[in-house]
Amino acid sequence: CRDGKAVSVLEGWYRNAWYILESGEFFNYGSGGAAYLINALYVFSDDTELECEDMYFTAPDGVSDDGLLYLHNPDGLADENDSASEIITEDEFRNFSESCSSDEITLDLTPISRCGFPEIKVEFLDEAEDEPDEFEYYAAESQEGAVKLLFTADEEVKELTICSLMVEDIDEDGDMSYSVSRLKQFSPLQKPLVAELCFYGDLPNNAFLITDKYGNQIYYAVNLSGEDGSVVTYRFFNPTVV
Repeated sequence: CRDGKAVSVLEGWYRNAWYILESGEFFNYGSGGAAYLINALYVFSDDTELECEDMYFTAPDGVSDDGLLYLHNPDGLADENDSASEIITEDEFRNFSESCSSDEITLDLTPISRCGFPEIKVEFLDEAEDEPDEFEYYAAESQEGAVKLLFTADEEVKELTICSLMVEDIDEDGDMSYSVSRLKQFSPLQKPLVAELCFYGDLPNNAFLITDKYGNQIYYAVNLSGEDGSVVTYRFFNPTVV
């Protein structure tokens, strides 16, 4: 809270996970590629900005293709050339991560993007508590590696459209721009929907578009959680329709 108003401070995503610790610190577990791992502790400054107070990270060792240096920088810089960076052992690197993980707090959160709109629950069909007797069905053209997802709505949905999704660009602030291709429309969605979809990598490649009873069109990406492999969805805006 800054100047009496709620302020967005951090945002996590696959390979950039944030955890609140019992100590009030924030633990960041991230990756910029196979050779670049980051485990770091952050605290709030007096003006409610996050500041890194301890950084453990890896970098290529320059000797072998898959060799790694494990490093510690108490000044919070992920730079192997910084004077404060020191080489540590892999065990020291792992022990720091494990000690932070043991101090995590789990919060039940309601994403702001859900407020005021129909909620579409997406889950693995074989993990659903109540598998429907009747449902709409969609299967992507490529069946290899496909999984069955169950879509259920908590209120009337005028239309639901399964889409393919592509990340077109990521700007310097980490914001992504998308393009979508609309694959199959259900108008209206009168039953639960079972869709067979494939997930190809870290970036989302599946999405759906809903039109609610007021005519609002809302896009959601569908991806797999980097924490536990469960299905996650999040809203995105103004994609290019191809």
